[in-house]
Amino acid sequence: MSDLLFARRAEIEAAQARRFAEPMQRVAAGHPYYRRVLAERGLGAGDFQSLDDLRKLPLTRKQDYLREPEAFRLANAALPEEMQAVWDVMYTTGSSAGRPTPFVSTSFDFFRILELNRDMLSR
Repeated sequence: MSDLLFARRAEIEAAQARRFAEPMQRVAAGHPYYRRVLAERGLGAGDFQSLDDLRKLPLTRKQDYLREPEAFRLANAALPEEMQAVWDVMYTTGSSAGRPTPFVSTSFDFFRILELNRDMLSR
């Protein structure tokens, strides 16, 4: 990934396109909120072949998340352990929702953040 940090836009877009299918498979299989959205629209993972297909999804509003934050966590026993292990839970101040809202990070998320920081510092 570090080789993409300062790559030309075309190279970055090509890498994004190559890596698009795997996360969409995960979302379609184990993301409660988007599984519901996909079902309401009669869509499946196969309907997302390129980044342009993301237009088929509605924008996710802050209120959508605040209403049911647990529906935004991947729930799939087939996920690698690092994508299931909770690393950290942060909370909003509660000003918008009237109550603090949790944001859950997994070990996978944390290690991706560390990689990004490493890549930025190595340039």
